[in-house]
Amino acid sequence: MAVNLRVIGAVIRQYRAYRKFSALPEESKLQSKIPQQFVEEILALGPAFIKLGQVLSTRPDFMPAQYLAALESLQEHVPPLPFETIKRAIEKELNKPLNELFREFSEVPAASASLSQVHYATLASGAEVAVKVQRPGLPEQVRRDLNVLGQLVRVAGLFFRTLYRNLNVLRLFDEFRRYTLQELDFLLEARTYERFEENFRNDDRVRFPKIYWEYSTAKILTMQKMAGLRLHEVTARTPVNQRQQLASNVVNILINMFVRDGFFHADLHPGNIFFHEHGSVALIDVGMFGELTQEQRERFILYWLAITLKEKERAFYHLLKLTNRTDRADEAGFYREYSRLLDEFYRSSIQERSLTQTYLEILILGAKRGFIFPPEMLLQAKALTTAEYIGLVLVPDFNFAEAAKPIVTRAFTERLSSDNVATRIALTWPEWLLLGESGPGQLLNNDSPDDFLLEKAGEQIAEKWDRYHDGEYQELWHGENWVDIDCSLETVFNFVTRLAQYPLWHPTYTDDSHVIHVSGEYVFITPDVIGSVFRLDEIVDGYHLLSNGIVFEFERNKVFKWKAPFSMLPFIELGTCFQFQRLENGKTRLSEYFFFSESPVKHIFANRKWFSVEALSHHIKEELGGVKNLLESGHYAAGDVQFLWEDLDHPVRFLDGQAYEVEHLNDAPMPILRK
Repeated sequence: MAVNLRVIGAVIRQYRAYRKFSALPEESKLQSKIPQQFVEEILALGPAFIKLGQVLSTRPDFMPAQYLAALESLQEHVPPLPFETIKRAIEKELNKPLNELFREFSEVPAASASLSQVHYATLASGAEVAVKVQRPGLPEQVRRDLNVLGQLVRVAGLFFRTLYRNLNVLRLFDEFRRYTLQELDFLLEARTYERFEENFRNDDRVRFPKIYWEYSTAKILTMQKMAGLRLHEVTARTPVNQRQQLASNVVNILINMFVRDGFFHADLHPGNIFFHEHGSVALIDVGMFGELTQEQRERFILYWLAITLKEKERAFYHLLKLTNRTDRADEAGFYREYSRLLDEFYRSSIQERSLTQTYLEILILGAKRGFIFPPEMLLQAKALTTAEYIGLVLVPDFNFAEAAKPIVTRAFTERLSSDNVATRIALTWPEWLLLGESGPGQLLNNDSPDDFLLEKAGEQIAEKWDRYHDGEYQELWHGENWVDIDCSLETVFNFVTRLAQYPLWHPTYTDDSHVIHVSGEYVFITPDVIGSVFRLDEIVDGYHLLSNGIVFEFERNKVFKWKAPFSMLPFIELGTCFQFQRLENGKTRLSEYFFFSESPVKHIFANRKWFSVEALSHHIKEELGGVKNLLESGHYAAGDVQFLWEDLDHPVRFLDGQAYEVEHLNDAPMPILRK
């Protein structure tokens, strides 16, 4: 009962302090010591309360910003236990003296948290490890504290019934209890590391520590010691182009966790990341993670795509689908404030208002207007803002939205090949194709006699498709532009046509970085310089557009032309034409334009916002400028201007980097032997 009275006294004191804090003017809140006193009270109450404080630090819908800032100190700065206590705990768990388990063991902790303490050590094999040790007696203390908290939560429900019901406090506490008890099992954390490792097994941009199972139990976790630069060291010691790559990689890793895996690191603050100068990162401390359902992942993709296209109503629709409405839900009021925030975002620069901050503020507004977002969505929003903060520290003008856009777009297009999507299209395709809208109800089903309609429509499209592939179509040009390059005609022609052999490529556009991106690898024209790179397939639709293309018009030093089926809609072809002209004084004029094939269904799609002719036109200007900068600077290897195309008299198709002779896009490829 003494514990209960102590906790109740602390709650009453902090509630009164919070009321006093809430009444302060905004400028006085910044100087107030009340949030820090709240943290000190939490530290005094014990591990479960410290863990509650850490969870509250991720809930901006509950806590003011000043409280959140104070609570973040709980992430790492918890008073450590004496070394002798740690030594006894390890020996009890692993049933051996410490000096037999480890060749070396640091008595000074590397980190101290509410549930555990981490020490660096060396195994007999010489492997350097980090040993995470659970605080002795913790499970009993945590369960006792959770019982006290549970009583307080239920008592609070008697006094704040409306707030209690609208915020579904009891469900939130039950999730907190389950989550905290889960963290007491270090073997679960070990399996979480291995789950992340499996998800990123083919991605060399991120590493997770190896688990040493023979030195691990439910209370001891021994893992590979991760090394690297901390955030402040990266900014001081690495050039901006490397920091740009690191920032992009952090965003790529996190967005893939959200949209590809639905399983994400929910505590991605700078203390849990090691940076490597070659561009990769190492992530640690995965005890706090989030999982998104399939629908949450799909809605997130659709929400972000709508935001980038400035389609506010569509984005709001998907946002509401992620919430539960309370009795006081005010949709009209929520939309007004949501719309105002987005308008401010669209008008502002990245320094004034970011996409992730806006997203987080929208979730907070929704809670105030009676819409409850699942806890995992708020964890996700917090992880996004933290990732953006890291990006902005690395590169002050880093644009998170632009870095995330191609990843989200690619995730969207990859879903188009799933059976689930094919089924949905089959249900509604007649209205969608002719009107661009879905019809009422379920119009078709898989075993319907209307399959005959699908079959006949397919025959008609296939017949026209074959005709267009045979060249019986009109080209619709976009983005025609040209540059004059101070290089010989032969050099310009050889360079441009050599680049086109790669499945994926794009020269950078800065004066001091010259890189070609080839099939996921970086090929450096200037080996000592790393620059920013984006891929043509990301501009168009997220697939490897060039890998399906053929070169079908070729005249040395005059014209080079290729086309490919648009991978989302293969009955539309997209291509590029380069034309070359010798000028006086040894200069060369390089012209380029994109073209679409005039197909029966092209007009349904080509004017949609997501099918961006504007992006393609902008791309040509950048591309020509990039080629000009590369060639005039002389930052290229001799092999980059050698002629490749001797005896080319048939169309050539590129597939996974290999050239094949073909007559048409849909022909079976025959390998070409080249030197």
